[in-house]
Formats: sequence, C-alpha cells, structure tokens
Amino acid sequence: MIDSVDGDQLRRLDELLAVPFPESEPGTDDASSGTNWHLCVLHETRDFWDPVPQEEMDTVVREITTMQDTLAAALTGRWGEPEIVDGYEWTQTGFAGTRVPTALDTLAWGDGLSIWRHPDLGRRVGLTVIQSDKELPLQLYAVVWEAPVSG
Repeated sequence: MIDSVDGDQLRRLDELLAVPFPESEPGTDDASSGTNWHLCVLHETRDFWDPVPQEEMDTVVREITTMQDTLAAALTGRWGEPEIVDGYEWTQTGFAGTRVPTALDTLAWGDGLSIWRHPDLGRRVGLTVIQSDKELPLQLYAVVWEAPVSG
C-alpha cells in the first residue's frame, strides 16, 4: 500500500511544480498557494484525542516517516542530496532573508525541512512531517516555491 501512496504523492508534487502561482497573495492564513509558493498536505494520520498505546503510536510515526523517506529518496535521485534546515528558522528567513508568508508558519513545527532545488524550473521543494500538538494528526507537508528564495 505504501508504494502506491508514494506514487500518488510524487505525482502531487510534480503537479505542484507545474502549476502556476496565483497573481496575488491570499487573504487568509490557511491558504494553500501564494504569489511564489504552494503548500500541500500529502498525507495525514488520524488524530490522537483518544489515548493510544505507545506501540500503535510508534507504528503511525514509522509509517509516515517511511513515506517521507521514500519521497525523499525519489527527489534525491532526481536532483541530488537535499539541504536540511530548521523549520522555525526557515519560516523566519526562508524567503530571500525575509519572513515567509503567515500561511507557511505551520512548517515551523517540523523537526527539519528537507529542501531540493529543481535545476530547470527555478523552484524548490521542501518536505517535512509535522504534529502541531500531541492530540493532532501527523502530517506530511510539501512546499514548493520560487528559487531566489534562500534556504
């Protein structure tokens, strides 16, 4: 099952790379695209409002980490090793030394943001797994943005 999910996720990433950016920034903080970026949840686990045995939680974490690692391997095969940056620091300076749009603040919750540069399109791709609070789902995020952006 994971192989087909990863194929779907890789296709979604390719679609994000190909789709144009909107003409103007969105007016909401929960937008999925801006003038030079796209944000997408590639996978989301169930929530954890009800107590979960540690073994089950370990399995969920292992599954989403495997998804991230499989996608990372595919992107590394295409474009070489990623740059790994701190998610919080990236949200503060990731857009050519300036703060990212508010809608991308959620990326600060990840343990690290793996970033690849697409050599032909002038865009970058970032992957991270986020769990904003212990009761909330784990989410595998992808972000695509224009390349003069640093980080």
